[in-house]
Amino acid sequence: MIELYRKFRDQGVFRKEQVIANHPGLDRNAINTMIERAKRETKVVKSIDGRRGIYFIVEPGQDYGKALVDPNKVAANIAPGATICYASALAFLGKSHSSRTVYYVSSENRFRSLIYQGVRYQYVALPRPKLYVEHVPYKGSMVRVTILERTLIDCLRNIKYAGGFEQLYRSFEGVPYINSKTLAECLKQFSSPRTTARVAFFLELFKAHWGIEDPFFKRLERNVPKTPDYFLARESRGGRLIRRWNLIVPEDILTLGGYHGH
Repeated sequence: MIELYRKFRDQGVFRKEQVIANHPGLDRNAINTMIERAKRETKVVKSIDGRRGIYFIVEPGQDYGKALVDPNKVAANIAPGATICYASALAFLGKSHSSRTVYYVSSENRFRSLIYQGVRYQYVALPRPKLYVEHVPYKGSMVRVTILERTLIDCLRNIKYAGGFEQLYRSFEGVPYINSKTLAECLKQFSSPRTTARVAFFLELFKAHWGIEDPFFKRLERNVPKTPDYFLARESRGGRLIRRWNLIVPEDILTLGGYHGH
């Protein structure tokens, strides 16, 4: 029982399959007994979802009934290959404009949403999930998270996972620098003309703030939609056509960003 504590203390959250992998000589019944004794006798393990086999470590002396789990560690260990992404990546990287009660996580296999201690953990798909993902040290363990530049592209591809445009904009207001070279490399891997146009328009809002020069935008102009497209969902009618990017952008977004282009 103490063995589980020592093995998974830094990781914080673990899955039953990881215990099985660490004890190849024990059958499933023995593994279940080990976990149950750690929960009921030594009280160093607590269930997040027993049916799925997800648990977290409780420090000795901590009030077992009131023990709270770190949501970042749940997200990082909820499934094999778990990667924190979209608005949750911004939050983890310290860039989010608001607190989050939903964590967006990509993983090797789709999982059903999980709600625990007021936080919802939701699976989302990521194209090419191993690219532009970094392993970040976090409280004694490592967390997989999309890098800032990829996160921006992902959020503009699927704005609903960004919490909406205003939240995305407010989050990046506090970002002092973005690597335009890395961003361009990401766009080559993940983008469509629509995504390129959205990213280009968004970057124009921060052109002076991030020191992005005109040649960068000139290169992006080569891969924008041939016909006008909507910055947000096609259902959101109305807005102004920004001819440089062939995007129809709602007036409230143009006002929020102080856009002066055409």
